[in-house]
Formats: sequence, structure tokens, C-alpha cells
Amino acid sequence: MDKLHLAYNRIYYSIYYVVSALALKNDFSSSKHSNLLGWFNKNYIITGKVSKELGKIYNKAFETRQESDYEDMVTFEIEDAKRDYGNMLTFVKEIKKLLLTRM
Repeated sequence: MDKLHLAYNRIYYSIYYVVSALALKNDFSSSKHSNLLGWFNKNYIITGKVSKELGKIYNKAFETRQESDYEDMVTFEIEDAKRDYGNMLTFVKEIKKLLLTRM
């Protein structure tokens, strides 16, 4: 595994863990990554609580991590990884705001 594959893994898990914290705040828990993603989309994207752009960031991170971890012969470009890292930082910042608000 090259460094960019590892970077994409970490980008995804940064998003996954902050959404997991949000889910726990809302009394939801799942051991399946796809269930957490579905819960987030249903409760935060479709309802408009967060922007569709954030939903796209999470969905893309999920898909890219799947490719990175499970597909053979996948290569990534450093420019794309830098962009996706920045998107992850934006995503985490916005979800942290939700974590800090009272329900």
C-alpha cells in the first residue's frame, strides 16, 4: 500500500469517527459503515440539516476508501488527495459544530 492509499484511509476514518460521534449523540449506533452513511444521509442531508456538499464529501470518501482498501491496481494523484484532505477538514469542522450544539 502506498502513502496515498493510506492517506485516503485516514481521510475516510476522520469522517467516519466524527459521524459516529454524531450518531451516538443521537442514540444511533451501527457496526456497518454503510448503515452509518445511510443514517447520516437520511437524517442530515435529506432533511437539510447539513449541505448536500457535505453529503458528497462523505459519500466520496466512503467510495474512495473502498477502492483504496479493496481494489487492485488503483492509483491516486497527489493533487486529488490534497483536495480530498481539505474537504475532510471542512466536513469535520462542520460536524463538530453539530456535536457542540444542544439537541
